[in-house]
Amino acid sequence: MSASVEERMQQLQTKTNLITQKLRDIRNRALNTPVDVEAKWLHGDLHPRNILVEDGAIAGIIDWGDITSGDIATDLAGLIFLLFRDY
Repeated sequence: MSASVEERMQQLQTKTNLITQKLRDIRNRALNTPVDVEAKWLHGDLHPRNILVEDGAIAGIIDWGDITSGDIATDLAGLIFLLFRDY
């Protein structure tokens, strides 16, 4: 995945001025930051269409076909999508 992100950053850099050295430094620091927690089970494909809501509360989570292990922060991205979803 890192290689594809780097490739896309290079493509974007040739077309815009968005990819600065500061952005590259931040990315490199993030890539080199040690993981300080053990891998946990996570959904792997958590997005609004896989979250069941009833009366404004999460009632369930479906489609566990991509269950995996990794950094639990991955599933937080799904919650962010849910918060900013247009209803």
